[in-house]
Amino acid sequence: MRRQSFIPGRSRVAIFQCCTVLAWCGLFAPLATPVHGQALIVNEYNCVGSGDYLAAGNYREGVPPVLTEVKEDTYFRTYIDSADDQIINGSNNGRIEGNGGNWIELVVREDHLNIQGWQLRWAETDNTVATGANGTNLWYGAGNIEQGIITFANASIWSDLRAGTILTISEKKAVYIDTDWDTEGDDRNFTDGLDAGDPEVDLMIDLATDLSYDPFGGDWWIHISTREEQDTGTLLVTTVTNVTGDSPGEFSVGPSDWQVSIFNAANTLVYGPIGEAITNFGSFPGGINDEEAGRLEANPSQANLNNNHYDDVTSTTFGQPNEWGTTVQNFQLLRPQFLEADFNLDDSVNDADLQVWHTGFGTTGGALHTQGDANGDGAVDGSDFLIWQRQYGMSAASYAPTAVPEPASIALLLLGIGIGAYTFGPRLPGIRAIVPLRLGLPTEP
Repeated sequence: MRRQSFIPGRSRVAIFQCCTVLAWCGLFAPLATPVHGQALIVNEYNCVGSGDYLAAGNYREGVPPVLTEVKEDTYFRTYIDSADDQIINGSNNGRIEGNGGNWIELVVREDHLNIQGWQLRWAETDNTVATGANGTNLWYGAGNIEQGIITFANASIWSDLRAGTILTISEKKAVYIDTDWDTEGDDRNFTDGLDAGDPEVDLMIDLATDLSYDPFGGDWWIHISTREEQDTGTLLVTTVTNVTGDSPGEFSVGPSDWQVSIFNAANTLVYGPIGEAITNFGSFPGGINDEEAGRLEANPSQANLNNNHYDDVTSTTFGQPNEWGTTVQNFQLLRPQFLEADFNLDDSVNDADLQVWHTGFGTTGGALHTQGDANGDGAVDGSDFLIWQRQYGMSAASYAPTAVPEPASIALLLLGIGIGAYTFGPRLPGIRAIVPLRLGLPTEP
C-alpha cells in the first residue's frame, strides 16, 4: 500500500506557489550555473626541487627587504606561524624547502561527477635532464621519457563529487621541518632528508589522506597522500611510473618539460595536456624552473580553459583558491547552494527526505544534516520538519536559499498575499496530524 504523503496534491501546489513568490521577492537566489565540458581540471602543481625554495635556492634569497610578493605557500604558513618562536619581521614563514614535494591540485567543474577509474597521465619530456626512464612505455609513446599514471580507484568517495570541490594529491604523507636558521643566517625551514625521529625536526605539516569532505557543511577539500594509500593498503588511488628506483605510491612533478592530462574511465581525454612543454604556456618565455610552480590564473568556472591560462609562479595556495596579484579565484560560480531539507543530497526536497527526517526524529544531539537536521542545531525535531514542509517540491536546479528567513518575515509575506494551506497525514511522534501552513508557523501542542 502506498504510504500517504504528508502533503496532498492541493497543498503541494500551494507550497510551490509560495516558494515561487518567495523567489520573486528575492528571498531565494539562483544556483550556480552548470559548467559543461572539462569536468575535472588542473588548478596548481608544485615543481620546486627538494633542496630549493619558491623563487630561490635558499630561504633568504628571494625575500626582499620590502615584500611586494609573498613567495611562500599560504597553507604551509599556517603551520609554522602557529608553532615557530623565531619569526622575523617581514619573513615568509610559508617558504619551506621543497614546498611540500610532489603535489597536484585539481578542481571539479561538473556537479555529481564520478571519477572512478579516471587517470592523471604525466610525463617529463626533456630526457636530457630527466634521465631516469627504464625504457617502459606506460602511455606517452616512448619508453625513454619519464612518465607515470595516477589512477582513481573504484571507491565510493569518487562516485559523487560536487562542483567546486578541490582535490589535492601529494606524494608525501608528512613534511618534517627544521625551522632554525643555519650558521650563515641564510637558510631555515629545512625539509630535505628529515624524518619523524630526527632531533632537528621542530614541527610537522600533516599531509595524510583526509576524507572529511562535507560540501553541505562548507568543507570542499579532499586530500590524498599516494604514499599513505600504498602503505595502508586502502588504495583510493594507485600510481605507477617508469622511473628507475620508483616504488608504488610515487609520482613526479618537475621542471623538465613536465605535462599532465586527465582521462576518464572510457579512456577519453577530459583535460589537457597542461604544462610548460605545451604551446602557449604562461606569459614568460623559458617555462618553469625548479624554484617555481604552475598555476591556473583564471576562475575555475571559465569556459574553454587552456594552457594559455597557466603561468609559472613563485607562490602557491595548497588546497585553497589560487591568488595572483590582488585576484582570488571565485568558486561560487561553480558551487551549488544546498536546500536545507534536502537530506539525501539529491538536489530536490521530496518524500524521500521526509523518510530521512522520520528515521532520525528524536535525536537530541550530534545529528548530521543527512540524518534530518535541517537547521544545524544537532537535533532532529519539529523545526526541521517545518523547513522540509516549506521547501517541499523545490529543486536545486531552480532556487536555493541565500538565508533562512525569520518566521515573522514568512508570516508577513504570506499574510500579504493571502496564501494558506493545510496539510494532512498520519500522525508522527511530536507532530500534530493537522499542521497549518497558513502563516508558515507551527501551532502550540
